[in-house]
Amino acid sequence: MRILWIPLLSAMLVLITTIGLGEEGTQHLQKGIKLLNDLFVDEAIVELEKGLDLGLSDDERVRCYASLALAHIINSDDDKAVEI
Repeated sequence: MRILWIPLLSAMLVLITTIGLGEEGTQHLQKGIKLLNDLFVDEAIVELEKGLDLGLSDDERVRCYASLALAHIINSDDDKAVEI
């Protein structure tokens, strides 16, 4: 009976860790978008890239990549914008 609990607890730990990472990624996305709206472009790029590294939902990833592309366009770095 004890053996059945080990996989269940392991799965729960992975789920909790994943949820936590997604929330942190979302916070960086939101901060990055706010910085971009306030025209702190370089700082926004850093935050948006952190958000991608920490994990985002599919919808958030789309918003993040669109924001990153816009930030690179504002910085006149069209090549990086196209790469995204």
